[in-house]
Amino acid sequence: MGYKLLFITHSLNNTGAPLVLLDAMRACRKEGHSVDVVAMEDGPLREVMENEGVFVTVADNFLDELSMWQGIFGKFDAVVANTLVCIEAVYALNTTKVPTMWWIHEHEYWFEYYQQILPKPADLHSNIKVYGVSPLTNEFIKKYCGYETKLLSFGIKDVKEKMPASGDEDTGKVRFICPATYSHVKGQDLLCEAVRRLPSDVREKCEFIMCGATMESEDDYYSTLLNAEREVKELKVLGTLPHDEALLMISKCDYVVVPSRLEPFSATAVEAMMLGRIPVVSSVCGVTEWIKHGENGFVFETENVDSLADALRHCVSLRLTNGENPESRANCAAQDLNYQEIADKARETYEEFFSMDAFSRHFMDELMEII
Repeated sequence: MGYKLLFITHSLNNTGAPLVLLDAMRACRKEGHSVDVVAMEDGPLREVMENEGVFVTVADNFLDELSMWQGIFGKFDAVVANTLVCIEAVYALNTTKVPTMWWIHEHEYWFEYYQQILPKPADLHSNIKVYGVSPLTNEFIKKYCGYETKLLSFGIKDVKEKMPASGDEDTGKVRFICPATYSHVKGQDLLCEAVRRLPSDVREKCEFIMCGATMESEDDYYSTLLNAEREVKELKVLGTLPHDEALLMISKCDYVVVPSRLEPFSATAVEAMMLGRIPVVSSVCGVTEWIKHGENGFVFETENVDSLADALRHCVSLRLTNGENPESRANCAAQDLNYQEIADKARETYEEFFSMDAFSRHFMDELMEII
């Protein structure tokens, strides 16, 4: 007999944490459990969930209507509160005995932002269990909250077989893509500057694509990226893409770049590995716990444009020579693996740690432990 589960999320946008929640929800339903969703903000994922038969409510009045929510929560066998932003829901759940997984994904900025209102460790009742999405996130939880935590990384649906087998053969270029919301935190400006610093004979062999949502608060930042696009012909700044189109775009590229200044995990890097593409990630990313430089991806120093440029230059050489005597190994580990071998190891990393089967087993084990 399946359990009745409630998932609470801050948003239903096509962004990292809500997409991860969607995959978790699907894993639970596949195991025979029923799932309802409460979101604090509406978005395109609502239609996706409702089309799959999930009941979705949009609400954020957990404390204003506490008694009502206590009654609602009591109808479920367990609740999954997704992200730090769901803190009001956690406060409400803390007044009940409903087993709750508080699954935290955020980077350090949000811990600093919420620091004054985070529950003290002694205030969290035994029904609230805290999980971090990466070792880095767990470090933040320990630093700012003092909670005992467990590691619960997420799973990504495998769609590799649905994608066309294509890469640099389509354009004759080495293709890099950076899919992320346009914001200072995501570091697209660092990528633009690194591209500028590439020798012209290297840059002209490449195509650098950025795509993502824009935010009003980041209009000035976005303008700098558009200026860079006008100045550097190898740069393309695209708008937001539906998730399936973004995955298709990744599958047509050779490398996925994550230049973030803050990044507790990076679902994008995992999607790259799922698609058999090589992630090139900032050292601040939590996913670097699973990436060994030069073996299943590349890691460059956070906010160090020269380090990123060196990594890009090496990636170009590796792709064009298939690993035979690359022109430059600056800042890169000495290794004999060629492009395809590194891409294959990236895919193996996905299968071992981030496939839906691996995630489902881990998630369901943790869920059954608290029910």
